[in-house]
Amino acid sequence: MKVYLVRHGKTEWNRDKKFQGQKNSPLLAEGREQARLLGERLRGTSFDGIYCSPLGRTRETAALLEPVGEIIPDDAFMEIDLGRLEGETFADLAPEIKHLVDLFWHHPAEFDKKLTGGEDFDDIRDRAVTRLEELIRLHPEESRILIISHGALLKSIVNHYEGRGTEDFWEGPFLQPASLTVLSFEKGAFRGVESLGDTSHYA
Repeated sequence: MKVYLVRHGKTEWNRDKKFQGQKNSPLLAEGREQARLLGERLRGTSFDGIYCSPLGRTRETAALLEPVGEIIPDDAFMEIDLGRLEGETFADLAPEIKHLVDLFWHHPAEFDKKLTGGEDFDDIRDRAVTRLEELIRLHPEESRILIISHGALLKSIVNHYEGRGTEDFWEGPFLQPASLTVLSFEKGAFRGVESLGDTSHYA
C-alpha cells in the first residue's frame, strides 16, 4: 500500500507570512500552477481513496490535481488549530504573546495549547495518525491513498512513522507547497518513505 501526501499550493497568507491554522487563505496564481503541475505528474496514477482537509485552500488544490474519483473531505486532516495566532503576522502580535512564535518554530514540545486556545503538536499527530491508520485498515492491501492537507499536519504524520519526537518536530526537510510525500506500508506496517517533500514537478 502507498499513501500519497500532498500539501496545498502556496497561498496569500504563505506569501504574507501569516499564521493560517484553520482559517483560510486563497491560493495565489503561483499556488494554482504548483497544484496543476503536480496534477500532471500524478496523471495516470489511480487512487482507491482520495481524502482532503475541508479548508478552502486544500479543496482548491485537490480540484486542480484533477484526480479520478470522489474527493472526500475529512476533518481529521485539517491543519493545526492555532487559536489566537491565526491570521496574524509576527509584527501584528501583542508583545505578551510574541514568544509563542519562537516556541512554535524552535521549541515545539513547549508550544502549549493553553497559551493559544488551539491545539499542540501532539494533538494533530494523534488525530492524523489515528485516521490514517483507520484508512489503511479500510482499504485493500495494494491500494493507493491520496491525502491533500497542510504542512504541519503532514509533517506530524511523517514524524510519527520516522520515530521523531515532538521536540524535533521541524527537523528534516520542510514540506513546501504542493510537495509530494509517499509512504509505503505492507500488511498495515510502515515500510518506509519513498519520497519526501518532492517538488521536482515545479522546481
